[in-house]
Amino acid sequence: MATLLRDMATFRHSIIAIQEPWINPFTPTTHHPIRDRFALLYPEAVVTGEVKATARVCFFVNKEIGATERNYTQHSLDLITLHLKYKTPGDPKMRTVNVHNVYNSGPNLNLRGTQTLIKLEEALQAQCEHIVVIYTIQCGRARTITINTPRRTS
Repeated sequence: MATLLRDMATFRHSIIAIQEPWINPFTPTTHHPIRDRFALLYPEAVVTGEVKATARVCFFVNKEIGATERNYTQHSLDLITLHLKYKTPGDPKMRTVNVHNVYNSGPNLNLRGTQTLIKLEEALQAQCEHIVVIYTIQCGRARTITINTPRRTS
């Protein structure tokens, strides 16, 4: 992870989704050598209520994406959602895309993993476009899935 975050090519990316980030033994966070260019979105055990566990997901968001264009929700230490606001050319409406970073413990699903998938299902109910980045231990790599949630008509 340190090599990735120090690579100049990394700076051209807007969002970096990390699963299994390095765990700082002194404070509940991860390695962050690029504070001047990227904001770290790291779930906090205090917020999620999982005090005896460590986060297995985080985002690095390029600071070119302004703080007013983004926020995030900490569902658990294994699921965080980045909410990005944007406009498309010729359309004055502000739109949202939710990027979900999910750690899935795979076939050995325990209570923590089961709760994560339930929370993901709830998060996918929002009426917007969704991008899911999911890491499954069984396959040993991340997969990205884009889901367009149809807008409800009144």
